[in-house]
Amino acid sequence: MIMKLMLILSVILYMVSGNNNLCSAQEAKSEPAITEPAQPLEDKSESETIGSKPAVEDKSKAEQHRVKLTQDQLKQLDYYKKQALNALKKGEYPYCAAMFEKYIAVKNDDFKVNEYLSQVYIFMKKYPEAAQILKKLTELNPKYAAGYVNLGRLYRELGLFDESVASLKKALELRNNVETLFQLGLTYERFNKPDKARSIYEEVIYVLPVHAEAHFSLGLLYLREKNYDKAKREISRAVELNPDRAIYQTYLNKVDKYKESDNKTPQVKDKMIVPDNS
Repeated sequence: MIMKLMLILSVILYMVSGNNNLCSAQEAKSEPAITEPAQPLEDKSESETIGSKPAVEDKSKAEQHRVKLTQDQLKQLDYYKKQALNALKKGEYPYCAAMFEKYIAVKNDDFKVNEYLSQVYIFMKKYPEAAQILKKLTELNPKYAAGYVNLGRLYRELGLFDESVASLKKALELRNNVETLFQLGLTYERFNKPDKARSIYEEVIYVLPVHAEAHFSLGLLYLREKNYDKAKREISRAVELNPDRAIYQTYLNKVDKYKESDNKTPQVKDKMIVPDNS
């Protein structure tokens, strides 16, 4: 009950802030869970999704690793950073990564640059390298909630269930909100724990009934279980909330087809294919 009240409060605060677009950070069930941003990282609003604005550095710990640099080194760092950010705007990720790597080779304690590099690695699908950097950043700043969320999603992509769950639960301890909770549900579903996933999706919907992705995810769970009436109800709700998401309508159309197919004899029954929604 306390958890639900905290989540409700987070939603109220979220809506007051003017950001009521709470569709899943995952763009589509049939697409990769981690996608490229529509604009450079420095222009994105702060959030807990991959590609978010770098968090504030834990200065007390950063000071311990800080070294005095010469003027020539500072100029070189400025050049590397400008080149990297310019490449990032153009979507030239390999060159961007190379410039950030050169920067970190000289100054490895820059929190923001390390975070940028982790994001670039994600766009390049270099997930182990991105996870290594984010792990370092969460150790440097244990209150870095967005880092734990991104780690949880990366660990899910890498097939590391325990690590994904632990990271997302840590993020919820630091900043309890429905989107992070939804990500935890996706992890449970990915690793074949449908009961836990369903419970989380239902909690997300209880707190935020307009969360289209949660309705869709819950609908897919019901579809796998051949509970066609509930599947149609949830996926229909997702379509109502976000009619522009083509995949919602696609699977809504398939529910009746699967139901009809399931009533056929085994010899002519169509094979049901439901996408992995995590």
